[in-house]
Amino acid sequence: MVRYLRSDVPAAERNPIVGHIHVPKCAGTSVRLMLNDVYREAHLPLYFVPGTGRHLPTTYVYPDAEVVDLLGTHSVKAFSSHFVRRFPKAISGRPVHYVTFLRDPLQQFVSYLGFARQVYREIEDPVLLSHLPPDMPELCLRDCARWLMQHGTDSFLNFRDNYTTNFFARYEVQSSWGFSYSDRRYRAIRLRTAKSVLRRFFFIGISEQMEESWRLLYRRLTNLGLAIPDAPVRRENISDKRDEDLSWLNSKDEVGRQVLMSLSEDRRLYRWARERFLVQAAEEQNGRGLHWWARLLMQMR
Repeated sequence: MVRYLRSDVPAAERNPIVGHIHVPKCAGTSVRLMLNDVYREAHLPLYFVPGTGRHLPTTYVYPDAEVVDLLGTHSVKAFSSHFVRRFPKAISGRPVHYVTFLRDPLQQFVSYLGFARQVYREIEDPVLLSHLPPDMPELCLRDCARWLMQHGTDSFLNFRDNYTTNFFARYEVQSSWGFSYSDRRYRAIRLRTAKSVLRRFFFIGISEQMEESWRLLYRRLTNLGLAIPDAPVRRENISDKRDEDLSWLNSKDEVGRQVLMSLSEDRRLYRWARERFLVQAAEEQNGRGLHWWARLLMQMR
């Protein structure tokens, strides 16, 4: 269904697309709005049921054919979405340069719980509600986390287990190997797979270093010949944590220990991505690209 790059594809079809893969609670709303500032009507937000204002269900993933239909027009220069989980090199002959941002997994987890609690009474998606405690607005974050950690089933549950690692690995493994989420063979290779997927991305930013990340992305797009108007860094969709005590998030607390264990692969993935980002940022700041040996080392890690 998806046409990969070939030398015989007409030049008119090779206009690149910037694909913003929006991992929830990683400052993706700010990135989406900045891309919208830059590309305006040429930026496609893939979050809603077509023709309505209703958000797509929390576990929805776009089929390849639907992505081709949506991005096939040359008027689209960029898109943002939670729901694109397979990453072909090209769509309708147009190369796609994937961009994402990662965040410290513990902060991401706390932000998710705080935001979900804040908007709980507005949620209409029954699947998302089934992923949250029924009395969530009345609970402290520790009790919300306890409820989530106690649901240790083989079924996927938002932020129950290494959410970001699953985000990038789950559908890749399913497509390539046929292993389901509950399969132990999937669990054994998901971190390695997530790294492999992200190595193919054009850019991985770090949410805690948003200004540096945006400047580096801007320069990399410019170097690629995709010069874009500069846009101010935005801070959007900040979650209310009620200034709660988070001292329980440690290995000595029963719930805190469970949370840390549930984030073990996400934390390793984040450290790996942040190290790569820091190397790239240092090289760019010094006014030169990565040495060949540095690129090779990053590919091997």
